[in-house]
Amino acid sequence: MVGVYGNDRIEFHTPEEAEEFYGSLTVENSDFAMDLSNHAAVASEVRTAKALLLPCHMPDLANSPDRYFSRLLVSKEWIALNAPNIWALDVTPLQMSEDGKYATRELVAHMKVDEDEWHLSPDEWTNEHSMKDMEYDFPILDAKDIFARQRHLDKMRRREEACIRELDGDAAIEYRERKAQMARERQCR
Repeated sequence: MVGVYGNDRIEFHTPEEAEEFYGSLTVENSDFAMDLSNHAAVASEVRTAKALLLPCHMPDLANSPDRYFSRLLVSKEWIALNAPNIWALDVTPLQMSEDGKYATRELVAHMKVDEDEWHLSPDEWTNEHSMKDMEYDFPILDAKDIFARQRHLDKMRRREEACIRELDGDAAIEYRERKAQMARERQCR
């Protein structure tokens, strides 16, 4: 079986190999939004991410295939479990607001490709993609409040979770239904 991804033809020797490729989630910094050969732009992105308390690292762009240097707070495993229709998630660079109080970046979700379309080129797939802006507040930390950093990170992670669920669509609906059911059960007690 042969699959096509981008300009690359991928040869699958077993159906399991195709299932693993099309069934696995990828999360990476978006190549189309940043010139990764521009070391200064990547360094600026990493500095902004650090100021926002987001996990990040400065990649070795010349020798490393790792293009996911400014990470989300939610894990890839969380995304796979809670937004199962997402096949690939592109994370665009952070953009500072004019007032410097927050930064935004776009999350672009590509939904899973139907098995009947695995042999087609990406231009021929009917899978959907959706985009959503994610907003991060810069932390204002009180040196006396030792838990402020964790509260800030929890708040930003919950925003990411909500944003990713909305990108999936079905996940957002199921989550709202579960929350409503739990609220009804609490009222009945």
